[in-house]
Amino acid sequence: MLIITGAVVTISISNLKTKNLTNMYADLKSLNDKIAVYYNSYGELPVKEKFTGSYDFVIDANPNDDADLYYVIDASKLNNLILAKNISWSGDDVYIINEKTHMIYYPKGVSLDGEMYYRLPGEYSKIEDTTLDKSDIAENADDFYGDYVINYTTPSGDPNVRWRIFHADEENIYLIADDYIHFDYAPTGKKGTTLYKISDYILSFDNVYKDYTGASDMTDTRITKWLSYLKDNSTAIGEGIQSVAFMLDEARWSEKYKNPEYAEYAIGGPTLELWCASYKKTHTDKYVEFTYNATGYQVKWDSTESFSTSVSGADDSDNLYYIKNTNGYMWLASPSAYNPITLMGINYSGDVDYEYYFCNRFSTGFRPIVCLKSGIQLEKISDTELKIIEQ
Repeated sequence: MLIITGAVVTISISNLKTKNLTNMYADLKSLNDKIAVYYNSYGELPVKEKFTGSYDFVIDANPNDDADLYYVIDASKLNNLILAKNISWSGDDVYIINEKTHMIYYPKGVSLDGEMYYRLPGEYSKIEDTTLDKSDIAENADDFYGDYVINYTTPSGDPNVRWRIFHADEENIYLIADDYIHFDYAPTGKKGTTLYKISDYILSFDNVYKDYTGASDMTDTRITKWLSYLKDNSTAIGEGIQSVAFMLDEARWSEKYKNPEYAEYAIGGPTLELWCASYKKTHTDKYVEFTYNATGYQVKWDSTESFSTSVSGADDSDNLYYIKNTNGYMWLASPSAYNPITLMGINYSGDVDYEYYFCNRFSTGFRPIVCLKSGIQLEKISDTELKIIEQ
């Protein structure tokens, strides 16, 4: 009987060790699946404190792990998670994850036949880094310009517009409204004057321009770097430059369109120079160049010699640089050289042209620009969508 009992006990212990390993594998697989869903939804890992227990598991760790970034998994954040092992969630009896590779470990380990097991078997995998910053966007304009940033919201701006990647440089990422804003969500001038409403979306500067003196109103270097005209015309006046001053009144536009968590500032639309910088990134074979005189800007295609007050035929396959088939005209925050009462803009057929501040040739509208904070990072979540990673 003793011999039989001993044999039974030995077999039971062996089965128990095998079951312990099987349960650990089942838990690690469940955690992998649940954490993938959580991360795709929230852009972060479901973790608690940094792991401070035994690091014996590193003998079998993924060589791509960041050795300083192991965190205890917070199982309470994972919906409908069922674990096979009875984990105490203290000391080494926890499940942990590496922030860089997302590899999951059981630091206490399971012993079987003289071997210790801490993770799922199989090849090491390196999680693709989908985090993007301003440099990534700038260097890959064809991939990201025009993508929608799905979680940018405004304090009191037009809730019906969406926000798209317009440009990126060594300092910032710029978003543009995907459509013209409604009159109800346009700011007033610094003295409280409203835009002239021709219709809900067709708006002109008469008489809001009177709230501004002209070039002397524009001194914010974050914005004026996109309006080099001011370097040589710092005292310019006239209805055109006064209207530009309204468009570049950061305080007024930011009040409605700057989300303080993500953005540095907002303005009423791109300047001609910002528009050209963006367009050149996606149209390297044919792009618009500019110059200016004492009155305002002139333009030409890079392949031609002479500047004029307009060029025709700008390409836009997806309504990023202008909105086709709307009989509309997007204001650009730059004075035109045509005469002192005109501004630059681009119409529905791709003409980079001038328009009078009181708007008598086209149906004119505003598409605000938002400048994101320098350190903002984005994550690609679909072919045409990005989201801002929470700071």
